[in-house]
Amino acid sequence: MVEKLNIKKFGNKKCWQIKGCPASMYLNCKAYSKGKNCWEIKEGCFCNKVDSQLKVGNCQNCSIYKDYLTLINI
Repeated sequence: MVEKLNIKKFGNKKCWQIKGCPASMYLNCKAYSKGKNCWEIKEGCFCNKVDSQLKVGNCQNCSIYKDYLTLINI
């Protein structure tokens, strides 16, 4: 059941779309400019000032990343 919800949640969406970041944030996001998820660029999360301090090593604290891992069964 959880996996079905995750598939529906993710689809072809990227992290900024799932999190619902406003344009003022995602337009300044390195992941957005590269068309990738923040954990794929290994430079941290840029969704807000607090998250921008997170680096890829702290992705395990992100609910979107946790859902992604569940989806791909890691």
